[in-house]
Amino acid sequence: MIRPLAPEAVQVVWFKRDLRVADHAPLLAAAARGPVVCLYVVEPEALARDDFDPVHLGFVLESLEALDRALAPLGVRLSVRVGRLPEVFEGLWRERPFAALHSHQETGVRWTFARDRRVARWAEARGVAWHETPQDGVARGGRRGVHGAAGLACPPLPAPTRLRPALGYATGRVPSLRDLDLPPERVRDRQRGGATLAEGLLAAFLARRADGYRGGVSSPVDASVAGSRLSPHLAYGTISVRTVLHAVEAARRRAAEAADGDARPAGHPSADDALRAFAGRLRWRRDRIAELEAAPRLEFEAVAPDAGAGAARPFDDERFAAWAEGRTGFPLVDACQRVLRDTAWVNFRMRAMLASFATTRLGLPWRAVGLHLARSFLDYEPGIHWPLVQRSAGAAGPAARAVFDPVRQARAHDADGRFVRSQLPVLAAVPDAYVATPWRMPRAVQRAVGCVLGRDYPHPVVPPAPRAAPAPA
Repeated sequence: MIRPLAPEAVQVVWFKRDLRVADHAPLLAAAARGPVVCLYVVEPEALARDDFDPVHLGFVLESLEALDRALAPLGVRLSVRVGRLPEVFEGLWRERPFAALHSHQETGVRWTFARDRRVARWAEARGVAWHETPQDGVARGGRRGVHGAAGLACPPLPAPTRLRPALGYATGRVPSLRDLDLPPERVRDRQRGGATLAEGLLAAFLARRADGYRGGVSSPVDASVAGSRLSPHLAYGTISVRTVLHAVEAARRRAAEAADGDARPAGHPSADDALRAFAGRLRWRRDRIAELEAAPRLEFEAVAPDAGAGAARPFDDERFAAWAEGRTGFPLVDACQRVLRDTAWVNFRMRAMLASFATTRLGLPWRAVGLHLARSFLDYEPGIHWPLVQRSAGAAGPAARAVFDPVRQARAHDADGRFVRSQLPVLAAVPDAYVATPWRMPRAVQRAVGCVLGRDYPHPVVPPAPRAAPAPA
Protein backbone atom coordinates (compact mmCIF):
# COMPACT_ATOMS: atom_id res chain seq x y z
CA MET A 1 0.00 0.00 0.00
CA ILE A 2 1.36 3.39 -1.00
CA ARG A 3 0.91 6.05 1.67
CA PRO A 4 0.07 9.56 0.53
CA LEU A 5 2.86 12.07 0.94
CA ALA A 6 2.52 14.28 4.04
CA PRO A 7 1.67 17.85 3.14
CA GLU A 8 4.57 20.26 3.37
CA ALA A 9 4.71 22.27 6.56
CA VAL A 10 3.35 25.74 5.90
CA GLN A 11 5.44 28.66 7.20
CA VAL A 12 3.82 31.99 8.11
CA VAL A 13 5.99 35.11 7.99
CA TRP A 14 4.54 37.83 10.19
CA PHE A 15 5.72 41.24 9.02
CA LYS A 16 5.68 44.01 11.62
CA ARG A 17 8.20 46.86 11.64
CA ASP A 18 10.28 45.13 8.97
CA LEU A 19 8.52 45.91 5.69
CA ARG A 20 11.15 44.69 3.23
CA VAL A 21 12.47 41.53 1.57
CA ALA A 22 16.22 42.24 1.84
CA ASP A 23 18.11 41.52 5.07
CA HIS A 24 15.04 39.74 6.42
CA ALA A 25 16.14 36.65 8.36
CA PRO A 26 12.60 35.34 9.13
CA LEU A 27 11.65 35.44 5.45
CA LEU A 28 14.79 33.54 4.41
CA ALA A 29 14.30 30.95 7.15
CA ALA A 30 10.68 30.35 6.17
CA ALA A 31 11.59 30.07 2.48
CA ALA A 32 14.03 27.26 3.28
CA ARG A 33 11.45 25.21 5.20
CA GLY A 34 8.33 25.09 3.07
CA PRO A 35 5.56 27.02 1.35
CA VAL A 36 5.08 30.50 2.73
CA VAL A 37 2.27 32.83 3.76
CA CYS A 38 3.42 36.46 3.99
CA LEU A 39 1.15 38.23 6.45
CA TYR A 40 0.68 41.72 7.85
CA VAL A 41 -1.95 42.41 10.49
CA VAL A 42 -3.54 45.82 10.95
CA GLU A 43 -4.39 45.81 14.65
CA PRO A 44 -7.30 47.97 15.88
CA GLU A 45 -5.61 47.92 19.27
CA ALA A 46 -2.70 49.87 17.78
CA LEU A 47 -4.98 52.29 15.93
CA ALA A 48 -6.74 53.15 19.20
CA ARG A 49 -3.55 54.08 21.05
CA ASP A 50 -3.02 57.66 22.15
CA ASP A 51 0.32 57.89 20.32
CA PHE A 52 -1.21 56.87 16.95
CA ASP A 53 -1.97 59.17 14.05
CA PRO A 54 -3.23 58.25 10.56
CA VAL A 55 -0.02 59.75 9.15
CA HIS A 56 1.84 56.74 10.59
CA LEU A 57 -0.50 54.25 8.96
CA GLY A 58 -0.47 56.14 5.67
CA PHE A 59 3.28 55.55 5.46
CA VAL A 60 2.85 51.90 6.48
CA LEU A 61 0.14 51.24 3.87
CA GLU A 62 2.36 52.66 1.12
CA SER A 63 5.19 50.45 2.39
CA LEU A 64 2.88 47.42 2.32
CA GLU A 65 1.96 48.14 -1.29
CA ALA A 66 5.67 48.29 -2.12
CA LEU A 67 6.30 45.08 -0.18
CA ASP A 68 3.57 43.30 -2.12
CA ARG A 69 5.17 44.45 -5.39
CA ALA A 70 8.54 43.13 -4.21
CA LEU A 71 7.10 39.74 -3.19
CA ALA A 72 5.16 39.14 -6.42
CA PRO A 73 8.21 38.30 -8.61
CA LEU A 74 9.37 35.89 -5.90
CA GLY A 75 6.15 33.89 -6.22
CA VAL A 76 3.88 35.08 -3.40
CA ARG A 77 1.62 38.01 -2.59
CA LEU A 78 1.27 39.82 0.69
CA SER A 79 -1.89 39.08 2.68
CA VAL A 80 -3.15 41.89 4.91
CA ARG A 81 -5.74 41.13 7.57
CA VAL A 82 -7.43 43.34 10.13
CA GLY A 83 -8.07 42.17 13.67
CA ARG A 84 -6.79 41.44 17.12
CA LEU A 85 -3.98 39.02 17.78
CA PRO A 86 -3.84 36.10 18.26
CA GLU A 87 -7.41 35.83 16.91
CA VAL A 88 -6.16 36.56 13.37
CA PHE A 89 -3.69 33.69 13.64
CA GLU A 90 -6.44 31.41 14.90
CA GLY A 91 -8.57 32.28 11.88
CA LEU A 92 -5.66 31.60 9.55
CA TRP A 93 -4.93 28.29 11.29
CA ARG A 94 -8.57 27.19 10.93
CA GLU A 95 -8.42 27.83 7.19
CA ARG A 96 -5.43 25.49 7.06
CA PRO A 97 -3.12 24.54 9.95
CA PHE A 98 0.42 25.85 9.64
CA ALA A 99 3.57 24.55 11.27
CA ALA A 100 5.59 27.62 12.12
CA LEU A 101 5.43 31.36 12.59
CA HIS A 102 8.45 33.51 11.74
CA SER A 103 8.93 37.14 12.73
CA HIS A 104 11.41 39.69 13.94
CA GLN A 105 11.24 40.55 17.60
CA GLU A 106 9.45 43.86 17.94
CA THR A 107 10.89 46.64 20.05
CA GLY A 108 8.94 49.65 21.18
CA VAL A 109 5.99 50.32 23.43
CA ARG A 110 4.65 48.25 26.31
CA TRP A 111 1.48 47.01 24.64
CA THR A 112 3.49 44.96 22.13
CA PHE A 113 4.89 42.96 25.06
CA ALA A 114 1.37 42.02 26.15
CA ARG A 115 0.29 41.21 22.60
CA ASP A 116 3.33 39.03 22.00
CA ARG A 117 2.71 37.12 25.22
CA ARG A 118 -0.80 36.36 23.96
CA VAL A 119 0.62 35.17 20.65
CA ALA A 120 3.18 32.98 22.42
CA ARG A 121 0.49 31.30 24.51
CA TRP A 122 -1.64 30.69 21.42
CA ALA A 123 1.29 29.25 19.46
CA GLU A 124 2.17 26.88 22.28
CA ALA A 125 -1.45 25.70 22.58
CA ARG A 126 -1.67 25.04 18.82
CA GLY A 127 1.73 23.42 18.56
CA VAL A 128 2.98 26.16 16.25
CA ALA A 129 6.70 26.87 16.52
CA TRP A 130 7.33 30.62 16.76
CA HIS A 131 10.79 31.64 15.57
CA GLU A 132 11.66 35.23 16.58
CA THR A 133 14.80 36.97 15.34
CA PRO A 134 16.21 40.19 16.85
CA GLN A 135 16.89 42.98 14.38
CA ASP A 136 18.86 46.22 14.28
CA GLY A 137 21.19 45.06 17.06
CA VAL A 138 18.58 44.95 19.85
CA ALA A 139 16.86 41.93 21.36
CA ARG A 140 13.61 42.16 23.28
CA GLY A 141 14.21 43.28 26.84
CA GLY A 142 17.16 45.44 25.79
CA ARG A 143 19.64 42.57 25.57
CA ARG A 144 22.36 43.30 23.03
CA GLY A 145 25.13 40.71 23.29
CA VAL A 146 25.69 39.04 19.91
CA HIS A 147 22.75 41.00 18.57
CA GLY A 148 24.50 44.32 19.22
CA ALA A 149 27.76 45.38 17.60
CA ALA A 150 28.59 41.84 16.45
CA GLY A 151 25.17 41.34 14.87
CA LEU A 152 25.37 44.63 13.01
CA ALA A 153 28.88 43.75 11.81
CA CYS A 154 27.60 40.71 9.91
CA PRO A 155 26.85 41.36 6.22
CA PRO A 156 23.20 42.03 5.34
CA LEU A 157 21.28 38.98 4.19
CA PRO A 158 20.18 38.74 0.55
CA ALA A 159 16.55 38.67 -0.43
CA PRO A 160 15.21 35.17 -1.23
CA THR A 161 15.31 34.28 -4.91
CA ARG A 162 12.09 32.27 -4.81
CA LEU A 163 9.16 31.72 -2.44
CA ARG A 164 6.67 28.89 -2.73
CA PRO A 165 3.12 30.08 -2.05
CA ALA A 166 1.04 28.18 0.49
CA LEU A 167 -2.38 27.29 -0.91
CA GLY A 168 -5.71 27.17 0.88
CA TYR A 169 -5.75 30.59 2.50
CA ALA A 170 -7.97 33.55 1.76
CA THR A 171 -6.07 36.54 0.47
CA GLY A 172 -6.35 40.03 1.90
CA ARG A 173 -5.47 43.20 0.02
CA VAL A 174 -3.85 46.31 1.45
CA PRO A 175 -6.70 48.47 2.81
CA SER A 176 -7.03 52.24 2.64
CA LEU A 177 -7.57 54.62 5.55
CA ARG A 178 -11.20 54.89 4.43
CA ASP A 179 -11.55 51.09 4.51
CA LEU A 180 -10.42 51.24 8.14
CA ASP A 181 -12.86 54.06 9.00
CA LEU A 182 -9.99 56.42 9.71
CA PRO A 183 -9.95 60.12 8.84
CA PRO A 184 -7.78 61.35 5.98
CA GLU A 185 -4.22 62.25 6.76
CA ARG A 186 -3.72 65.79 8.01
CA VAL A 187 -0.20 66.14 6.56
CA ARG A 188 0.05 67.44 3.02
CA ASP A 189 3.73 66.91 2.22
CA ARG A 190 5.16 63.97 4.15
CA GLN A 191 7.74 61.42 3.01
CA ARG A 192 6.42 58.37 1.16
CA GLY A 193 6.89 54.76 2.19
CA GLY A 194 8.50 51.74 0.57
CA ALA A 195 11.84 49.92 0.44
CA THR A 196 12.72 51.24 -3.03
CA LEU A 197 12.43 54.82 -1.80
CA ALA A 198 14.54 53.98 1.25
CA GLU A 199 17.29 52.51 -0.93
CA GLY A 200 17.19 55.57 -3.18
CA LEU A 201 17.48 57.94 -0.22
CA LEU A 202 20.48 56.03 1.11
CA ALA A 203 22.23 56.07 -2.26
CA ALA A 204 21.61 59.80 -2.73
CA PHE A 205 22.78 60.61 0.78
CA LEU A 206 26.04 58.70 0.41
CA ALA A 207 26.72 59.99 -3.10
CA ARG A 208 25.80 63.65 -2.79
CA ARG A 209 24.60 64.84 0.62
CA ALA A 210 26.69 63.21 3.35
CA ASP A 211 29.48 65.81 3.26
CA GLY A 212 27.13 68.34 4.85
CA TYR A 213 25.95 66.01 7.61
CA ARG A 214 28.03 67.22 10.54
CA GLY A 215 27.51 70.91 9.93
CA GLY A 216 23.95 70.76 8.71
CA VAL A 217 21.89 68.37 10.80
CA SER A 218 21.40 70.87 13.64
CA SER A 219 20.02 73.56 11.34
CA PRO A 220 16.27 73.66 10.66
CA VAL A 221 17.17 75.14 7.26
CA ASP A 222 19.80 72.63 6.13
CA ALA A 223 18.91 69.41 7.96
CA SER A 224 16.36 68.25 5.38
CA VAL A 225 19.20 68.07 2.84
CA ALA A 226 22.21 67.38 5.07
CA GLY A 227 20.47 64.54 6.90
CA SER A 228 19.83 61.10 5.47
CA ARG A 229 16.01 61.39 5.83
CA LEU A 230 15.96 57.64 6.47
CA SER A 231 14.33 57.95 9.90
CA PRO A 232 10.77 56.87 8.91
CA HIS A 233 12.18 54.01 6.85
CA LEU A 234 14.25 52.82 9.81
CA ALA A 235 11.25 53.19 12.13
CA TYR A 236 9.07 50.92 9.99
CA GLY A 237 11.84 48.71 8.69
CA THR A 238 11.67 49.36 4.96
CA ILE A 239 15.46 49.25 5.26
CA SER A 240 17.54 47.71 8.03
CA VAL A 241 20.13 49.49 10.16
CA ARG A 242 22.61 46.79 9.17
CA THR A 243 22.09 47.54 5.48
CA VAL A 244 22.67 51.24 6.09
CA LEU A 245 25.77 50.69 8.23
CA HIS A 246 27.38 48.40 5.67
CA ALA A 247 26.65 50.87 2.89
CA VAL A 248 28.24 53.60 5.01
CA GLU A 249 31.35 51.50 5.62
CA ALA A 250 31.64 50.81 1.89
CA ALA A 251 31.33 54.52 1.19
CA ARG A 252 34.04 55.24 3.77
CA ARG A 253 36.38 52.81 2.02
CA ARG A 254 35.70 54.44 -1.34
CA ALA A 255 36.26 57.89 0.17
CA ALA A 256 39.55 56.76 1.70
CA GLU A 257 40.75 55.43 -1.65
CA ALA A 258 39.73 58.64 -3.41
CA ALA A 259 41.44 60.78 -0.78
CA ASP A 260 44.69 58.82 -0.86
CA GLY A 261 47.39 61.38 -1.44
CA ASP A 262 44.95 64.29 -1.29
CA ALA A 263 46.46 66.68 1.23
CA ARG A 264 43.71 68.62 2.99
CA PRO A 265 44.40 71.60 5.24
CA ALA A 266 44.67 70.74 8.90
CA GLY A 267 41.24 70.68 10.53
CA HIS A 268 39.40 70.48 7.23
CA PRO A 269 36.42 68.13 7.58
CA SER A 270 36.66 65.03 5.44
CA ALA A 271 33.98 62.83 3.94
CA ASP A 272 35.05 60.18 6.41
CA ASP A 273 34.34 62.52 9.33
CA ALA A 274 30.74 62.94 8.18
CA LEU A 275 30.19 59.25 7.53
CA ARG A 276 31.74 58.28 10.85
CA ALA A 277 29.45 60.73 12.63
CA PHE A 278 26.42 59.32 10.82
CA ALA A 279 27.39 55.73 11.69
CA GLY A 280 27.82 56.80 15.30
CA ARG A 281 24.31 58.21 15.29
CA LEU A 282 22.93 54.87 14.09
CA ARG A 283 24.68 53.09 16.97
CA TRP A 284 23.36 55.73 19.38
CA ARG A 285 19.90 54.95 18.01
CA ARG A 286 20.39 51.25 18.80
CA ASP A 287 21.46 52.05 22.36
CA ARG A 288 18.44 54.28 23.00
CA ILE A 289 16.04 51.60 21.74
CA ALA A 290 17.76 49.06 23.98
CA GLU A 291 17.37 51.46 26.91
CA LEU A 292 13.59 51.62 26.51
CA GLU A 293 13.40 47.87 25.92
CA ALA A 294 15.22 47.27 29.21
CA ALA A 295 12.90 49.70 31.06
CA PRO A 296 9.59 49.96 29.16
CA ARG A 297 8.05 51.89 32.05
CA LEU A 298 9.92 54.97 30.75
CA GLU A 299 7.05 55.43 28.31
CA PHE A 300 4.77 56.17 31.27
CA GLU A 301 6.88 56.91 34.35
CA ALA A 302 9.41 59.66 34.94
CA VAL A 303 12.91 58.46 35.74
CA ALA A 304 12.97 61.04 38.53
CA PRO A 305 9.31 61.46 39.56
CA ASP A 306 10.17 64.20 42.07
CA ALA A 307 12.16 66.29 39.58
CA GLY A 308 9.33 68.79 39.05
CA ALA A 309 8.73 67.95 35.41
CA GLY A 310 5.16 69.15 35.29
CA ALA A 311 3.47 65.82 35.95
CA ALA A 312 1.37 67.15 38.84
CA ARG A 313 0.63 70.63 37.47
CA PRO A 314 -2.88 71.58 36.34
CA PHE A 315 -3.19 71.17 32.60
CA ASP A 316 -3.26 74.55 30.85
CA ASP A 317 -5.43 74.06 27.75
CA GLU A 318 -4.72 77.52 26.34
CA ARG A 319 -0.96 77.16 26.57
CA PHE A 320 -1.06 73.66 25.13
CA ALA A 321 -3.19 74.78 22.17
CA ALA A 322 -0.93 77.77 21.49
CA TRP A 323 2.14 75.51 21.51
CA ALA A 324 0.59 72.72 19.42
CA GLU A 325 -0.86 75.12 16.84
CA GLY A 326 2.23 77.27 16.47
CA ARG A 327 1.01 80.56 17.95
CA THR A 328 3.15 81.00 21.04
CA GLY A 329 4.71 84.28 19.92
CA PHE A 330 8.16 82.64 19.88
CA PRO A 331 8.99 82.46 16.15
CA LEU A 332 11.23 79.39 16.12
CA VAL A 333 8.71 77.37 18.14
CA ASP A 334 5.84 78.46 15.91
CA ALA A 335 7.80 77.83 12.71
CA CYS A 336 8.70 74.30 13.82
CA GLN A 337 5.09 73.51 14.64
CA ARG A 338 4.01 74.80 11.23
CA VAL A 339 6.52 72.64 9.37
CA LEU A 340 5.50 69.65 11.51
CA ARG A 341 1.89 70.25 10.52
CA ASP A 342 2.81 70.26 6.82
CA THR A 343 5.55 67.59 6.63
CA ALA A 344 5.46 65.55 9.90
CA TRP A 345 9.21 66.12 10.30
CA VAL A 346 11.67 68.51 11.91
CA ASN A 347 15.28 67.84 12.75
CA PHE A 348 16.35 66.35 16.07
CA ARG A 349 17.57 69.57 17.70
CA MET A 350 14.30 71.34 16.96
CA ARG A 351 12.38 68.39 18.45
CA ALA A 352 14.35 68.80 21.66
CA MET A 353 13.66 72.54 21.61
CA LEU A 354 9.90 71.97 21.19
CA ALA A 355 9.78 69.51 24.08
CA SER A 356 12.00 71.66 26.29
CA PHE A 357 10.00 74.84 25.68
CA ALA A 358 6.65 73.15 26.28
CA THR A 359 7.68 71.57 29.56
CA THR A 360 10.18 73.96 31.12
CA ARG A 361 8.74 77.29 29.93
CA LEU A 362 5.03 76.54 29.49
CA GLY A 363 4.84 74.10 32.41
CA LEU A 364 3.03 71.43 30.40
CA PRO A 365 3.18 67.77 31.57
CA TRP A 366 5.85 65.77 29.79
CA ARG A 367 3.49 62.89 28.92
CA ALA A 368 0.98 65.17 27.18
CA VAL A 369 3.79 66.90 25.31
CA GLY A 370 5.34 63.57 24.34
CA LEU A 371 2.06 62.14 23.07
CA HIS A 372 1.36 65.16 20.88
CA LEU A 373 4.85 64.99 19.38
CA ALA A 374 4.57 61.22 18.90
CA ARG A 375 1.44 61.77 16.82
CA SER A 376 3.13 64.59 14.94
CA PHE A 377 6.33 62.75 13.96
CA LEU A 378 6.07 60.49 10.93
CA ASP A 379 9.20 58.68 12.16
CA TYR A 380 7.98 58.14 15.74
CA GLU A 381 10.41 55.68 17.29
CA PRO A 382 9.52 55.14 20.98
CA GLY A 383 13.05 54.22 22.07
CA ILE A 384 14.36 57.56 20.88
CA HIS A 385 11.28 59.62 21.57
CA TRP A 386 10.49 59.02 25.23
CA PRO A 387 14.03 59.44 26.61
CA LEU A 388 14.29 62.68 24.60
CA VAL A 389 11.05 64.03 26.05
CA GLN A 390 11.98 63.05 29.60
CA ARG A 391 15.42 64.61 29.29
CA SER A 392 14.02 67.82 27.79
CA ALA A 393 11.43 68.06 30.57
CA GLY A 394 13.78 67.29 33.43
CA ALA A 395 11.80 64.13 34.15
CA ALA A 396 15.08 62.21 33.99
CA GLY A 397 16.48 64.38 36.80
CA PRO A 398 18.01 67.88 36.90
CA ALA A 399 21.48 66.62 35.97
CA ALA A 400 20.13 65.13 32.73
CA ARG A 401 17.98 68.12 31.76
CA ALA A 402 18.75 69.74 28.41
CA VAL A 403 17.24 73.23 28.13
CA PHE A 404 16.90 74.46 24.55
CA ASP A 405 15.99 78.14 24.59
CA PRO A 406 14.19 79.06 21.34
CA VAL A 407 15.84 82.48 21.05
CA ARG A 408 19.34 81.12 21.49
CA GLN A 409 18.60 78.24 19.11
CA ALA A 410 17.28 80.67 16.49
CA ARG A 411 20.40 82.82 16.75
CA ALA A 412 22.68 79.80 16.51
CA HIS A 413 20.91 77.89 13.75
CA ASP A 414 18.69 80.39 11.89
CA ALA A 415 20.61 83.62 12.31
CA ASP A 416 19.19 85.28 9.19
CA GLY A 417 15.64 84.07 9.94
CA ARG A 418 15.39 82.15 6.68
CA PHE A 419 13.62 79.16 8.25
CA VAL A 420 11.31 81.25 10.42
CA ARG A 421 10.30 83.48 7.52
CA SER A 422 9.64 80.46 5.28
CA GLN A 423 7.01 79.23 7.74
CA LEU A 424 5.73 82.55 9.12
CA PRO A 425 5.26 84.92 6.16
CA VAL A 426 3.93 87.60 8.53
CA LEU A 427 7.54 88.04 9.71
CA ALA A 428 8.92 88.37 6.17
CA ALA A 429 9.69 92.11 6.45
CA VAL A 430 10.80 92.07 10.09
CA PRO A 431 14.45 93.20 10.37
CA ASP A 432 16.98 90.47 11.14
CA ALA A 433 17.66 92.02 14.55
CA TYR A 434 14.10 91.27 15.64
CA VAL A 435 13.09 88.17 13.70
CA ALA A 436 13.86 85.86 16.65
CA THR A 437 12.48 88.34 19.21
CA PRO A 438 9.64 90.33 17.60
CA TRP A 439 8.42 91.53 21.04
CA ARG A 440 11.52 93.74 21.17
CA MET A 441 10.51 95.53 17.98
CA PRO A 442 9.50 99.17 18.57
CA ARG A 443 5.87 99.87 17.83
CA ALA A 444 6.79 102.19 14.96
CA VAL A 445 8.85 99.43 13.33
CA GLN A 446 5.98 96.96 13.79
CA ARG A 447 3.63 99.29 11.92
CA ALA A 448 6.19 100.03 9.24
CA VAL A 449 6.77 96.35 8.41
CA GLY A 450 3.14 95.28 8.78
CA CYS A 451 3.66 93.01 11.77
CA VAL A 452 1.87 94.47 14.76
CA LEU A 453 1.98 92.20 17.79
CA GLY A 454 -1.42 91.20 19.04
CA ARG A 455 -2.89 91.81 15.58
CA ASP A 456 -0.66 90.18 12.97
CA TYR A 457 1.47 87.98 15.23
CA PRO A 458 0.77 86.99 18.84
CA HIS A 459 2.39 88.38 21.91
CA PRO A 460 4.55 85.78 23.71
CA VAL A 461 2.33 83.30 25.55
CA VAL A 462 4.71 83.52 28.53
CA PRO A 463 7.20 86.29 29.37
CA PRO A 464 10.43 85.84 27.40
CA ALA A 465 13.47 84.77 29.37
CA PRO A 466 15.47 87.79 30.46
CA ARG A 467 18.58 86.28 28.95
CA ALA A 468 18.79 83.36 26.54
CA ALA A 469 20.44 80.30 28.01
CA PRO A 470 23.57 78.92 26.30
CA ALA A 471 22.78 76.48 23.52
CA PRO A 472 23.48 72.84 24.44
CA ALA A 473 26.34 71.28 22.55
